[in-house]
Amino acid sequence: VVGLPINLKGEDTGQTKKVRAFIEQLKNQLSIEVVEEDERFSTQAAGHLLGKIDKKARKKKIDQSSAIVILQDYISKHA
Repeated sequence: VVGLPINLKGEDTGQTKKVRAFIEQLKNQLSIEVVEEDERFSTQAAGHLLGKIDKKARKKKIDQSSAIVILQDYISKHA
């Protein structure tokens, strides 16, 4: 599962194109399914999960927490 960064209107951005290229590379190199998952609002949801921790600790954990949110969203939709 790869988070796909699209804008709030659901449109591709410059970063979306880079991620789609990365996904194609993964698909060519792996023998497992690679799927895209909308990552809009994952950072905000991750921030909520982290609660009130200091800014330095939050910065270190936000990407990991966002990845967890993206994976949870995918699993919830396909369970």
